[in-house]
Amino acid sequence: MTFFSSSLLGFHDPHSRSGVVLAEDLCRDVVSLVAALGHGRAGMNRTTFEGPARKIGVMLSRLLRPMIVAVASLAAVFPVPAAWIVQEAAAQEAPQVKAKLDRPEHAFIWKVEKEGHQPSFLFGTMHVPDKRFLKFNDTVKRAFKESDGVYTELDMDLLESVSAEKFQEIAMYKGKSLKDVVPAESYEKLSDIVTNHFGMPMMMLDGMRPFMASMTLEQLAVMKHYGAGQALDQQIWNAAKKSGKDVGGVETLDEQFAALSVLTDEEALGQLVEQIDRIIEDIKVDRSRIAEMAEIYLGGSEEEMLEYVMEDYDPNDPVDVKQMYALLDMRNVKMADRSGKIMRDNPKKSYVFAFGTLHMIGDNNVAELLRQRGFKVTRMTAPPKRPKKKVAAESAPMGR
Repeated sequence: MTFFSSSLLGFHDPHSRSGVVLAEDLCRDVVSLVAALGHGRAGMNRTTFEGPARKIGVMLSRLLRPMIVAVASLAAVFPVPAAWIVQEAAAQEAPQVKAKLDRPEHAFIWKVEKEGHQPSFLFGTMHVPDKRFLKFNDTVKRAFKESDGVYTELDMDLLESVSAEKFQEIAMYKGKSLKDVVPAESYEKLSDIVTNHFGMPMMMLDGMRPFMASMTLEQLAVMKHYGAGQALDQQIWNAAKKSGKDVGGVETLDEQFAALSVLTDEEALGQLVEQIDRIIEDIKVDRSRIAEMAEIYLGGSEEEMLEYVMEDYDPNDPVDVKQMYALLDMRNVKMADRSGKIMRDNPKKSYVFAFGTLHMIGDNNVAELLRQRGFKVTRMTAPPKRPKKKVAAESAPMGR
């Protein structure tokens, strides 16, 4: 995404550097980062980050930016910056999924009402740089244009404060690497995926803890498909801020960090091994899950979206349940409580709360939780619901 609809908030960013230059800079930084952080070498101290290595802190901030805003999003959580992919989207290989829609047919937007309050809105996003997502319909344009403030999951300005030390503490191994813990066969597959499919050095991942390596793979898939660009949430934030609207976030960095790292290394390693095999199978059949999901998002069906994103979820797997509870259930409650408080404390103002769409649909979603807190919440544009399939009763066995 390189622009924001001028009829909405009049945004565009004239200051972006070329993907090639950024990729060259950041790939050099990755080598330095791995040398400094990758294996938790003895003797490393605060001075490790002095001098030229300060640049690593800047790189890490940019690395974490798409990851943090994308927690539990439709595209999962993506920690690698778009700039690491040298080619722009136009230079990438042909997308595996043929685009069917050129704009959102039915936006994931809900109107939030309460007596004595100006109406506010929930807007479901997808954290990838698909330019089609910005072709808002009139309902969405009007909501953003008339709002006094826009809140995303995080205050985007806080992401500049993420330090190399913080990243090391959360995401990097100390004293070992992925090669030490990933089964040999899976590690060989992982190395092949990163090096040959994504065209990145394996050293980029090797010092990461399993959960971070897993999210990095997801981000690399996004950037292989889309090229460089800012996700929808970041575009919305930038546009709102530039237009003079109130901007903010409903979560803290520490809260999102805690949700990201809720699994033990052993639990996350099991998921990483499964993910490696899934990626191998997707490559064999030229499948892009992110492209498939984008088409569903553009279609606007809650049912189809839930079916798709829950495809690999196992409600009988305690690890899946643990992660789902941390990434969605607990966070949905905080989102509802805090967005509700903002609206109650400012009844004369209208707000747009732009969160990942998964927070707006399914069980215990933000819309339903706000209803429980005394608000009327109504989906504004939605496709017709699919008729439920009728299951014919089995015929009784014939008598002998």
